[in-house]
Amino acid sequence: MSKKQIPIVVLLALIAAAEVMFAAWAFLPLIGVGEETVLPTRLTLYDGPSTISRSAYARVWVNGAELFVYDTPVNTAHVNKGDYDVSTLTPTPVTYFDFADGAVEVEIEMYNADDIAQISSAAVSPLSLGIAPAVSDRRVKFTITEAGQYTVQFNGSSKRALHLFANPIEENVPDRNDPNVIWIDPGEWIIEDGITLESGKTLYISGGAVVHTQIGASFAQNVTVRGRGIIDGSNWDTWMGSNAKVPIDFRYCKNVNVEGLIFLNSNAWVFNSFETENAIVDNVKLISARPNGDGFTLQSCRNYIVRNGFARTWDDTLVVKNYEGNTDGIIFRNMIVWTDLAQSMEIGYETNKGKQENSVISNVLFEDITVINAFHKPVMSIHNSDDALVTDVVYRNITVENAAMGLGDAADNKQLIDLNIAGSGWSTTKTRGTIRNVSFENINVLAATEKLTFRIVGYDDEHDIQNVSIKGLTLLGEKIASADQLALTKRFMSGLTVEE
Repeated sequence: MSKKQIPIVVLLALIAAAEVMFAAWAFLPLIGVGEETVLPTRLTLYDGPSTISRSAYARVWVNGAELFVYDTPVNTAHVNKGDYDVSTLTPTPVTYFDFADGAVEVEIEMYNADDIAQISSAAVSPLSLGIAPAVSDRRVKFTITEAGQYTVQFNGSSKRALHLFANPIEENVPDRNDPNVIWIDPGEWIIEDGITLESGKTLYISGGAVVHTQIGASFAQNVTVRGRGIIDGSNWDTWMGSNAKVPIDFRYCKNVNVEGLIFLNSNAWVFNSFETENAIVDNVKLISARPNGDGFTLQSCRNYIVRNGFARTWDDTLVVKNYEGNTDGIIFRNMIVWTDLAQSMEIGYETNKGKQENSVISNVLFEDITVINAFHKPVMSIHNSDDALVTDVVYRNITVENAAMGLGDAADNKQLIDLNIAGSGWSTTKTRGTIRNVSFENINVLAATEKLTFRIVGYDDEHDIQNVSIKGLTLLGEKIASADQLALTKRFMSGLTVEE
């Protein structure tokens, strides 16, 4: 199929070829209940580009209106063979819409009989919402009452899981005629040269758009990237170690806002920030399937918030590193995570890539995180393989729905928590660093395939780990009140407290 080819120099002059976004209002009765009123549900649905085929596996309706469902690659292998083999990629369905007020009835039909001949059961994540779907033949129905990121798994399997992104209704949409706004209409677009944002610019990608490009900014201030569209890397070959096409990348920027977009099938890392400060990334969803497909990677950043999003990755999911300067004030909050390979919440391994004196990673918070599946390596980890000080790190209100670590080439790696100081293939400095003041609060593991282990291991007496607190840890319903209840390996560490 042919795709529109547009150079960035004419992007501002785009005229909409067709209006494919439409708003559908599904009214519920206005019934007074005391002083409360049931409001009408507001829905915004987005058609897909005519050049892209609908999913071969799923159909989805919300309040009776059919959504456009995409297929995107995921990687169900848990082995990083180092040869950039992508033969293990398989498609899984993804769709999205906006809503506010009232409730939305979701109906899903999985119709590829070779994969799911009949649905006997379904689970809707986050499980904490207590959604109980009704199942009949190859159809699943359930109701949602709040915007968020939902994943539906069928027959107790992760195969062909459906990712449903229910955005809040979009507000304060930029003016497409504003000279500081780069506006992309619905449709499929290839922008080979990429989109570079200068200070004060806003890039708006409309719902119903699928854009094959790279978005970047360097030494820019007050830049915004937003919308409801999709940035897709399917047109790029797998990078093979030399041709990474990072779909969104900020370097040496200040005051950055990114909101609402979806990133699919990157050929390498997905969302990257380097030496950037004062940023808010809100309601951004990403799925990666190819080697080095790290999710949200923050390198030497400061005052950076990533919230209300979703990441399914074939490499580390939520990542903090030091590549040049120091890191301080990083928050990951209200995130839904699915990790097919590597770590879910990771600091390291590169903690002083730039060989700076007195390198520090400090004040990092992972809060209100749901891990749907962790299939490979530790869920919560700090790997200090350079000479940095890593200090004041908090993992709080973490729910792990399925702790299945140790699959593939990680057979000996079943750690829920892993704090380790050691040299590695990613080390830059000759000497090692330290880890200080790490707390784990209200961690709940709902299911695990094997007994979970814990590692807190420093390098030597000088390069050690101090002051680790574990409070409110529940493993498969068992409340942990003592380190004696843990399969724990510890060396060169002091100041461990474990309590209910």
